[in-house]
Amino acid sequence: MANPVFSWYFSHRTALSGRLRRAVLFRRALWFRRLLQGWGWMVAACYWGFLIWAAPVLAAPPTAGPPSSASALFGQTPAKQGLPPAAGGVVLLAAGDLRGEIKPCGCAPTGQQGGLPRRLTMFQGQYGRPLMNLPDGPPDGPVLVDLGNNFPPPSDQGVLKAGLIQKMLRLYLPQAVLPGPNELAYGPAALDKHLPYLISNDSAGRRFAASRTLTRLVTPLKGPPRRVEIHIYGYLSPRLVFQEFDESFHLEPVDFLLKSLAKAPKTQPANPRPHPAAILLFRGEADELALLDQSGLFDLILSGNPSEDETRQITSRRVAEREYPQVATKGQAVTVITLPMRLFPPEAGLPIAGQPVSGKTVGGVGGDKPSAAKPGAKQGQGKGQAILEAAPSGSSIRLEWLGDGFADHPAAKLPYQDYDRQTARLFFARLDIQEKTKLTSPYLGAEGCGSCHPHQVQVWKTSRHGGAYKALEKVGKQFDPECVACHTAGYERGGFLSQDLTPHLAGVQCENCHGPGRRHSQNPSVKTGGLTKAPKEAVCGACHVGSHSPAFDLPTYWPKIAH
Repeated sequence: MANPVFSWYFSHRTALSGRLRRAVLFRRALWFRRLLQGWGWMVAACYWGFLIWAAPVLAAPPTAGPPSSASALFGQTPAKQGLPPAAGGVVLLAAGDLRGEIKPCGCAPTGQQGGLPRRLTMFQGQYGRPLMNLPDGPPDGPVLVDLGNNFPPPSDQGVLKAGLIQKMLRLYLPQAVLPGPNELAYGPAALDKHLPYLISNDSAGRRFAASRTLTRLVTPLKGPPRRVEIHIYGYLSPRLVFQEFDESFHLEPVDFLLKSLAKAPKTQPANPRPHPAAILLFRGEADELALLDQSGLFDLILSGNPSEDETRQITSRRVAEREYPQVATKGQAVTVITLPMRLFPPEAGLPIAGQPVSGKTVGGVGGDKPSAAKPGAKQGQGKGQAILEAAPSGSSIRLEWLGDGFADHPAAKLPYQDYDRQTARLFFARLDIQEKTKLTSPYLGAEGCGSCHPHQVQVWKTSRHGGAYKALEKVGKQFDPECVACHTAGYERGGFLSQDLTPHLAGVQCENCHGPGRRHSQNPSVKTGGLTKAPKEAVCGACHVGSHSPAFDLPTYWPKIAH
């Protein structure tokens, strides 16, 4: 006799299986809804968004087409295509010596050059340099080095500038940075550990790398592309840095560096150089440079700029009848160096700087003769201006002047806005300290001068000096202490405090040039000083200086404010 339970199951199993499937689907839908109600909606949205974005790419055949818009934006082509190898050699881009000039500014835009936002545009746009690259850079891209001395002299605002400069350096990430005296004046602790600072003559070896080794893909004029090695060293003279109380680093003289490189393994018995292609970033004095060059250890010695005068750019350095390239001061240009293919022959042996090669002598720039330039002459401001040309081997050195042809890179906007907020906080912090001096200020203000000198004050009101503070407000720099100092009367000298507290001292006024006038107003026999003790050139030059007023000419400017 058949079991009634089994008979009922077999007669209804189709309906039961359908109910079971529906129950399972219902429970899954309920679980998915609960997941979406929590954080899971984000995961699901990313998953479906990825499928929608990737579907055309996964379905398309692998063809070599033009770069996508995203790739063009960041100066890259798709990974399968890669950037073309450097033709005829390796391109090296060098800058440095900002000395705190983070961005060009002044009363007239004509002739203003430099600034980190423009440098970023030049690196990325002209040479396909992507943002936030690998520490060693792309294997088929240029080599980026920085000669340091970028920080301003130590101060409260200098600390803010140092932070901004290092943020900007991390955006394009140079492969080597030689810290200068200005950086070490803040102490090694102030240096960003994510930036490749190196000093090869540091015997302590705790904070700085001794060298960097890079690999690049180059294309010979004949033959297939191949990879070459470039070794970068840095020398910072101990004569330039006070280091008695800092044990984290200890700079040694030239002999230390030469002995340490002599201990390195040699590529060939006849070759005293430890590596195939060696570059030295140098900051020091002439006798040190001569000793390093005479060692024959380096193919290229690139010098930092000892000058602070950006109105008379000297972009080469002559020592013992030999010419060496040096970066432009105040960061106004980028030095573009093409290292010739003869530095990277298939065999290990390479020409040595200062020794005969094919009947010629290798110059200080890696060419077959010392490079010729005109030291002391103001260099051209056009793009691609050639300043040093090596012999027929193909090595060349030229400058890219960072004029208004290079727009500020959008990536610089947020770091600079953050810097402006920090300087505003610094401004108001100083204001609390200085407010108590308001009642004892020696400054009177232009309106106080007008009771006895009405004609002169009327001329001042119609001049650009009278609207100098409004010019700051237009560009949002009214809280930047360095800018306020030249656009107000007596800032940080007992005069201007803020637009709210001392509006009568805003702008470039009588007392900027003639000196504090309160005592003179109380007793006319008391002279204010100012112009009676200094010529016009010295007084005007306190603000109309360098890149802040590159077109300044006293005979031209004085008639505009003559009174």
